[in-house]
Amino acid sequence: MPSLREPMSANTENPLPSTPDRTPLGVAALALAAGAAVGTHGLAPTGTTVLDVAVVVVAVAGWVWLASLAPLRMLVIGTAVSTGLAGSAWAFCVGVAAVTLGLLWWRSGDGTQLQRAVIAAALAQVLAQLRSLGTFGISSAVGLALALAVAVVAWGRQPDDQRRRSKHIVLAIGGLGLACVIGFGVTAATAGSRLLNGGREARAALRLVDQGELDAALDGFANASRLLNSAEDSLGAWWGVPARAVPLVAQQRRSVRRLAQEAAAATEQIAAILERTDYDALDVVGGRINLEAIRALDAPLRDLDSAMGDLAERTDGARSDWLFPPINGLIKSLSQDIAKRRTQLVDVREAVVRAPDMLGANGVRRYFVALTTPAEARGLGGLMGNWAEITIDNGRLELTGFGRHGDLLAAAPRTPRLTRTPGEFLARYGPYLLDDPETRTVGPGVWTNLTVSPFFPWVAETIADLYPQSGGSELDGVFVMDVFAVAQLMRITGSVSIPGIGVEITPDNALQYLLRDQYLVENLGDRVDLLETLARTTIDRSLAGALPSPPKLAALMSPMARQHRLAAWARRPEEQAVLRNANMTKELSFDESTNVVGYSLYNGNGNKIDAYLEGSVSYGVETDRRSADLAGTLTLALRNTAPAQGLPNYVIGNLVGLPLGTNRLLVTLYSSAPIVSVMSPDAEVSWNPGNERGLYTATVTIEIASGATVVLTMEVAGTGAGGPPRRLLVDAPPTAQPLPLTVTHNGKPLTPTPILESGTFGFDL
Repeated sequence: MPSLREPMSANTENPLPSTPDRTPLGVAALALAAGAAVGTHGLAPTGTTVLDVAVVVVAVAGWVWLASLAPLRMLVIGTAVSTGLAGSAWAFCVGVAAVTLGLLWWRSGDGTQLQRAVIAAALAQVLAQLRSLGTFGISSAVGLALALAVAVVAWGRQPDDQRRRSKHIVLAIGGLGLACVIGFGVTAATAGSRLLNGGREARAALRLVDQGELDAALDGFANASRLLNSAEDSLGAWWGVPARAVPLVAQQRRSVRRLAQEAAAATEQIAAILERTDYDALDVVGGRINLEAIRALDAPLRDLDSAMGDLAERTDGARSDWLFPPINGLIKSLSQDIAKRRTQLVDVREAVVRAPDMLGANGVRRYFVALTTPAEARGLGGLMGNWAEITIDNGRLELTGFGRHGDLLAAAPRTPRLTRTPGEFLARYGPYLLDDPETRTVGPGVWTNLTVSPFFPWVAETIADLYPQSGGSELDGVFVMDVFAVAQLMRITGSVSIPGIGVEITPDNALQYLLRDQYLVENLGDRVDLLETLARTTIDRSLAGALPSPPKLAALMSPMARQHRLAAWARRPEEQAVLRNANMTKELSFDESTNVVGYSLYNGNGNKIDAYLEGSVSYGVETDRRSADLAGTLTLALRNTAPAQGLPNYVIGNLVGLPLGTNRLLVTLYSSAPIVSVMSPDAEVSWNPGNERGLYTATVTIEIASGATVVLTMEVAGTGAGGPPRRLLVDAPPTAQPLPLTVTHNGKPLTPTPILESGTFGFDL
């Protein structure tokens, strides 16, 4: 019997019960809890709710289990970084608490596996709620990168047997995912091409609507619908269905299929509306416009606006950070196009409402048309040589007056007085128009000079004031058309033969003839008869039934309005708003956040030499966002290509005693910022400061000899009260020859190539 003092030998056959290691069980429970918690955050790696929850819970639980083997230091640092990017207060608090605990545990070493699992679980919550860092899932990419880095390090710390099991599981899941991705790739190769082509067709169709090509737009929307439906069918193929379970790929499939489905439905609806819209009924037939056909447009336009709204909503709804850039880019471009066309539709619907009244539905309407030529420059563009009166009664159009500018003053029973003309206009331009400023009695040159201002409403109101005192009737509106607009109209009305002279003026040679060749006709009476025959014939043909439907006419003439060669004014404010929405009023509108510069020209010779004026324009502006300072330089180079001999005196002669071929111009420079200086390296210049409609002005008189060039430079500077300007407007008048325009901001070009048109051009700064 052994002594009680002797130590007992170990019983290896029947060991005493010991406490089991519960760490793996605790880690597993904590991992599943973390996965369930992340599953409530609305993460959608597949886009299908049930699959989303399953994928998130399993993936997060597996990651937390694996991350519990990572170094505590790495987990604490990863949590600290993620907390700085947290997208919610809750995630931030969880991150701070986890970092605090981790630092406490870190003091005693690497911590236990359960402690590390706690930090990993907290890190998973923070990564699931990172704030948005941009498009195409950048936030998700950052979170996945951090999670992957932890997983890679933890992987290397696994026991060998556990690592082998994990490897087999990862390979199996990866192989299955690869098979799904390949299946989706097969469908995406076909569907993606059809989707992009369908989107391009829809954008092209929207542009065709804008251009008035409604039949072509109908075909375009039908083709877009067909391509989008075909893309949706491809994405629904059975071999692509397993991709629904693959994160990222599933998002692509779901978003693209939804876009294809909904865009196809919307484009099909738009095509159906266009098919039942009868724009051909709006053609001018026998000198009459069908007012009932105009009224009938309201319902389909309302339906079209609704369909466009559906397309916009569905397109925006398909946008996702997960989508590949080409598809997201298409969605963005299509959304912008739709928004622009919807705005235009609102304007068109308002025009449809107002059009019957403007076309004499409730009483006779009379409109004055001023026909101008930039061969003799004026602030608005050119001298008014001819005019016309158009009367509209219940849709019937008739030319009821036509003549030269000299006929109007001769027809006045007494000298007119400008009693209704805006005072600001007369204060600035009275010397060009008035004989007696006190009584506002006009001078003999009023009709030749009234286009002196570039602001058309002032000119139109003056015409409306003068015309009833010059043998005419009260006017409801005024139009101005220069020779470019007349030539464009001739593309509808056709060529005009001038009897007795043997000249046929076609749409292709009209500009050359009207700007230059007509002045080679020696007999002034013949030349006047020629211009009257051309203008009157073109207008007569237009009113007699040669005009197409309004959408096609608008598409043809809108470039002329954009270039300020065609403008309109209405006496009634609600009708003026319709014209303003159509960009036809030639009003320069701006606010304090806009930097405005521009120029206008006025012929000081009394001749037609400006048909030979060429040159270029550039504007460079420097802005400082901190100080709100602005400094700009407008450079105007004007070259006189007129010869000193060989042309009639009314082309190269002048009324001020200068050598033949010399061009005397009054140049007015405009700026929203104070004008510091106006200089020329070619001549001594003095400038007269002024103000017009809130803009600083500088007027300079220059003389350009035959073959010479004069360069004017205007320096402007100022400090914005509300910060630097966010927008730039450059206003270029309609000249006979284009003056190429280039613009730079802080040394960077805003015009990749020179602009070769007149008009008002806007730039974001």
